[in-house]
Amino acid sequence: MLDFLSDPETPRFRLNSYSISGDGIALPGESFDLQITLTRTTGTVESVTARLASDTSGVTIPGSSVDFYFGIAGTTSLGNTTFQIHFDETLIHGRTAPFTLSILGGAGQVFDSLRFAVPVGYEPNGRTADHAAGKLQFTVSDFGQYGLAAGSIYNVGGRGLSYDGSGNMLYEAGIIIGRSQMQLSSSIRGADGSFTPSDFIPETPLTEERTDPSGATIRTARFVDGLADISIPVAITQHSADYAPAGEDGIIIMRYRLVNTSLTTLNDLFFGFFSDFDMPGGSDQTNYDPSLGLLTFYGNAGLTVGIVGYRLFRNAGP
Repeated sequence: MLDFLSDPETPRFRLNSYSISGDGIALPGESFDLQITLTRTTGTVESVTARLASDTSGVTIPGSSVDFYFGIAGTTSLGNTTFQIHFDETLIHGRTAPFTLSILGGAGQVFDSLRFAVPVGYEPNGRTADHAAGKLQFTVSDFGQYGLAAGSIYNVGGRGLSYDGSGNMLYEAGIIIGRSQMQLSSSIRGADGSFTPSDFIPETPLTEERTDPSGATIRTARFVDGLADISIPVAITQHSADYAPAGEDGIIIMRYRLVNTSLTTLNDLFFGFFSDFDMPGGSDQTNYDPSLGLLTFYGNAGLTVGIVGYRLFRNAGP
């Protein structure tokens, strides 16, 4: 009689869903709980243990085992607890951290192995590109944010701002436009000092680099505040150029053109460029020389960053 009984079907499983604690975003430098729901697709096993692992550098899982109970007739189960996970601050926004979930029976046998990935932080709104001018390197984007390197508030794998191999010196940089406190579009941190995704999105993506007759390397982009709570009808064309004459350190120029896209005049419009440097040696200090229009930043290591040539916007007329 036993000769006619088929072998028990090996249990197989599917990752039904997962959820991340808090706001649902797993940020670099953050610890969070991962809740998993499993579906049993074959077999009749009533309970299993799942073990979570990741070979991604910067991902740690302090408690790696969770039990799932299906019962006799059930096919879907929510884990009896959550997995605790920590993302190191070196992880890059917009990328993913892959995981392997191993499903084990009561005797330790492996029934199944499931692969999935968790997004890291916030995906960039558009493209980034690097300017390299002599000893100077700087990353730009088509969503109003700059730097974007390790050690910054929003690391998407850029080069930040570096000079002669100094490492990134720019914690954050971005633009702001506004008409009032209620109508403000920004690409920088929120009022509480924490990272906030940019309100700007590309209308014309960041171009590939080209060289003009003067020898400058140029990129352009056009963006609007499509993610702002109260949008301002202005399109911003960004023109970035770098120059590196022979024997010189290099210079990068950012130029902006604002276009009123509405049919009415915009009064009381403000535009700002925000930057927060972390200079080598600490004790960051700032100085402004009005005679030169030169804003300088420096720390105890003696290296100085200068921003020169701020100009007021003027109405170009209809």
